[in-house]
Amino acid sequence: MLENTCCRKQPCLNLKSWTIVDDGAVYHFPKDKQENKLYCNIEGVAWITNDQLVVVSDAKKSDQPIQCKQKEQSIHIVSIEDA
Repeated sequence: MLENTCCRKQPCLNLKSWTIVDDGAVYHFPKDKQENKLYCNIEGVAWITNDQLVVVSDAKKSDQPIQCKQKEQSIHIVSIEDA
């Protein structure tokens, strides 16, 4: 059995202890032209390829800005670009 699982874009996971064994990476979701958030209520994220995520978003909350409505209650495919 594998001890660690690693993917080019994902942190390595120790399968015995369920701990992250490296620094991983931080990615930011795209913003609009005014640098406002578009993806306000992300509920689920999963890798579908080494450079793509599937993301689901919840409804805009009443106290959130109007731009949050653009991506609410949807399934999104997000590509990760190499730095």
